[in-house]
Parts: sequence; structure tokens; C-alpha cells
Amino acid sequence: MVPLLVLCLLSPLLVASVDPPLKCQQGTEGSEVSDCASGLNACVVIKDESTMFGVKFTTTFYTCGKNDSCANAFTITIGDGKHLRSSSACCTEDGCNKNLDWGILPTTWTQNGYICPTGCYAQTEEKCKGGPVSCTDVASADTSVLKCVQGAEVSNASDCVSGLDACVLIRDQSTMLGTEFDTTTYSCGKSDSCVNAYNITIGKEKHLRSSSACCTEDGCNAKLNWTSLQAPWTENGLTCPKGCYAQTEKECTDGPVLCTDGQRNCITVEGSSGAKTFVLHGCGTSNMCGVENYALTIGGIPYNIKTITCVPAA
Repeated sequence: MVPLLVLCLLSPLLVASVDPPLKCQQGTEGSEVSDCASGLNACVVIKDESTMFGVKFTTTFYTCGKNDSCANAFTITIGDGKHLRSSSACCTEDGCNKNLDWGILPTTWTQNGYICPTGCYAQTEEKCKGGPVSCTDVASADTSVLKCVQGAEVSNASDCVSGLDACVLIRDQSTMLGTEFDTTTYSCGKSDSCVNAYNITIGKEKHLRSSSACCTEDGCNAKLNWTSLQAPWTENGLTCPKGCYAQTEKECTDGPVLCTDGQRNCITVEGSSGAKTFVLHGCGTSNMCGVENYALTIGGIPYNIKTITCVPAA
């Protein structure tokens, strides 16, 4: 009986430490928001445009995916006027892909000087037959640099540095300082940048929420938009020993904090913005634990995170 009693006492803690599955719209337009399978951490929208059969087809599909799903934007040319274009965008909050949209620059399908020996399509296992095809736009120039809107406001898209393969839009909402702040930042990032949606509680009605969405075509984040579900900030029964914030490298000293919604970790965060530094203790979602070298906006000021420590909330 003792092992059974121990299991019963521990089971609430085990359940509390497991993150709930992400919920995304899945299927065609108008489909329901439902749980994603384990290991899938992004809500995705895929738009396909095809003229390969002489008629233009446009389809939109909603699904769950991994954070690198947005790296799958591509174009194909198999002949004059016969093209396929697929683009996608990702976000990481429940139901965020239901109204996710982004600006797609029109493709000119301008020949770029590259030629492939065969361009054709056939619904058969046998080889299709076709003559040479002229490549278009960046269809074979895969060394091109991605261009994204960068900064606090919409501006002309500019070149990203090497290695960055996604255009990102970050929304930060904070009530941690007693006043509500809403900031928007446009940037280049890696395809896993969208995993950094998280929220933090440091006290009653003192919260910070950051959400982001990504796409991978030139300038696509200029019109990147989605509907974020309003966080209810409902207490979930977990507690962290300290909830506080201070613009200093020294410790802040406020008392325990009640965690809310999906927050299952006690976090300690340190960062800086120029000569300004901060330390923060509180409850955070699990994806807060992996955002080193990222920015945290507090009171309208973007700070670079230097260190994060996470332990399970009790």
C-alpha cells in the first residue's frame, strides 16, 4: 500500500509539470482548433498557388508543425507559364493560425539565366518527358539573401545577415511596472525564432506576454498579422518562492508569486540594455527557458537576456 500512497501524492505534481499540448486550427479554412500531437510546437498556415495544369489553383491549409516548418517556402517552374509556389507562416500560441496572414510579394517569374534540361510533370512512376526549362526569379539562385522589415515600424525590407532565414514579428505586452505597454518589433531571425512565445507572472496583475510569428519570403513580415487569444491569467495552483523585478544587478526581494495559465516553471532572468541592467524572478512558461540571446521588452525598453535559470514550480 505504501507505493500506491506515494504515487497518489505525487501524481498532481507530475501532471502539473507537463505542458499542455499546443492547439491549432487543422485542415481547411473554417476547421476547428484542436490539440497537436506531441512534439509539434508551431501552428502553421500553408498557401499554395499552381498554374502547372494550365489553370490557376490556390489552396490554404492549416496544420500543426515543428518550429522549422516555415523554412519550407519554395517555387518551382516546369515550363512557360507553368509554376508552383508554396509559402508558409508560423506562430506558437493556441489557435494563432486561425487568422494568421502575411504579405506575399508578387512573383514576376522573370527568367534568371539558369536552365534545367527537363521541365515536366506526370502522375506516373515512369519518367515524364519534356524539353529544357528556363528557371525564374530565385528558383535556382539559392544563395540569395532574405530581405525583411527590421525595426520598430514598418519600413522597406532590407538584407538580413548571413544565416538568418526567417522574417519575424514580435509582440510584447507588459503590465509588470503598473502601466500597460504594447510594443511591436520587426526583425530577421532563424526559423526557430517563433518558439519564443512565452508569458511571465511576477505578482498579482503583473505580467509579461511575448508572442511572435515567422515567414520566409522577402518582406513578408510587413503585413504579418494574427489574432492572439487573450490570456485569462487564471491561477493554476502552482507557486514560486519569489516574484519581483528590479533594474539592478542585485537581487530583488518580494515574496511568493502564484503562477497562472500554462506557467509551470520558476524563472530567474538577468539582462541588460546598454548601461541598464535588470533581474527578474517569477513564474514562466517552459519555452521561456530556452530564449538566451533573445530580447525581453520591459516598460518599452528591449533588454538582451544574459542568463535564465528555470526550476519546476511547486
